[in-house]
Amino acid sequence: QSISNNTNTKVTFDTELFDSDGTYDTSASRFTPGVAGHYLASSTISITNHPASAYCQVRIVKNGSDVFNEFNQNQFASSDADTKTTATFMIYLDADDYLEIFIRQNAGQSETTRTGHECRFMAHRIIGA
Repeated sequence: QSISNNTNTKVTFDTELFDSDGTYDTSASRFTPGVAGHYLASSTISITNHPASAYCQVRIVKNGSDVFNEFNQNQFASSDADTKTTATFMIYLDADDYLEIFIRQNAGQSETTRTGHECRFMAHRIIGA
């Protein structure tokens, strides 16, 4: 997926490996739990050839508002490198709340996410309402 410079871009996850309750909508790239409770959620986004000293930020959005973000800066002083940013968090969700994953980067140009397990999202209920 192409990620524009300095733009919050919704990450599209269009393949499911496991969704026992059918709570992830691949067409909208959105998780809606269906059951209220505390959820453990995590997302990892990897970018190819991210420039030295540029950042990548994974942003977790609940019902259209930021609730959590994780920031990662390429620590290589003089070369590009593949960059991976992971955000893991616990959050209370009502049955009809929804989570989306956004990414922001400042490489100076568009960047491309990696594929497969290098870009992923998961959520599961850990405590009931």
